[in-house]
Amino acid sequence: MDSMEKLAGAVASAQVDLNPHQVDAALFAFRSPLSKGALLADEVGLGKTIDAGLVFSQKWAERKRRVLIILPSNLGKQ
Repeated sequence: MDSMEKLAGAVASAQVDLNPHQVDAALFAFRSPLSKGALLADEVGLGKTIDAGLVFSQKWAERKRRVLIILPSNLGKQ
């Protein structure tokens, strides 16, 4: 199954309006070497939280329940 097919389920079930660059970022995360992870480091306001949510949703659907999210402590409540 290619990256786009993997992401299709997460995109279809998204409850937000996605911008093309957000789908591209999620595809980047799936295409990263060995699919071990990715660093999402866009500018402020471009939707990194939505990007991460897409990846997380798809990994959860694939029953891959080990996800590590690293963020500054002041963003933990967002």
